[in-house]
Amino acid sequence: MPLLNPSFVAHADIAPAVFCKRYTSADNTVVLATDGSAPIAGVTHNGTCRAPVSGVTALAAKAGEGVVVHGEGDTAEVVVGSADLGAGVAVTADSSGHAVVATAGYIGGYTLAAGKATGKVKIQVLPQQLNA
Repeated sequence: MPLLNPSFVAHADIAPAVFCKRYTSADNTVVLATDGSAPIAGVTHNGTCRAPVSGVTALAAKAGEGVVVHGEGDTAEVVVGSADLGAGVAVTADSSGHAVVATAGYIGGYTLAAGKATGKVKIQVLPQQLNA
């Protein structure tokens, strides 16, 4: 399925394979999603904007650079938070933008398989709000 939201700019440095949300003070800009209190735009692409260098933090984009965001209808890999995830569960962002089980608020999508803590899991990106 094609990317529905490929043209965004990172407001701040942002890691690969994390949930992001729209930055409301600038058009077509995203920031790291740090919980489920605001709508999630999608998942940053699973790649780095620079060649890997030992001791340097990998980034999907630096502040002010373009970043590919996997949006609604896409499948994407996202980093799993501190607890394992089962298949078919609704997920939202933790404070690091990693996937955790959602029970209410805004979600980023649903897991397509089980995922181990701090690893990665493939999700169907379907941003929406869950009813409490």
